[in-house]
Amino acid sequence: MELRHLRYFAMVANERSFRRAAEKTHRFAWNATSVFFQSLRGHYDDNSNEFAQWLCEPPDPASQLGQQPVPVEINLWLFKGQPPQDGQEVELIVRSFKFTPMQ
Repeated sequence: MELRHLRYFAMVANERSFRRAAEKTHRFAWNATSVFFQSLRGHYDDNSNEFAQWLCEPPDPASQLGQQPVPVEINLWLFKGQPPQDGQEVELIVRSFKFTPMQ
């Protein structure tokens, strides 16, 4: 998958609710032909409090979606390259990470 697809989803989710709720659940389901992204307010295993979702189905998934397992990476970026307006440090707390293989 092209990195711009992941960035697009992060940007859309950020515009909708990242500043409104402190705790969120973000998940994605990746298979050979598509990637489904979803964001929820709070911590849920179901679809409660969804505030963003997006399905990426590229026309040529074999060349646009990674077909081999890769490590997971999490990045914390500045919004539009600017530091926080209040001058305070920014912190990202990952309370849990769960990998569930596709069945």
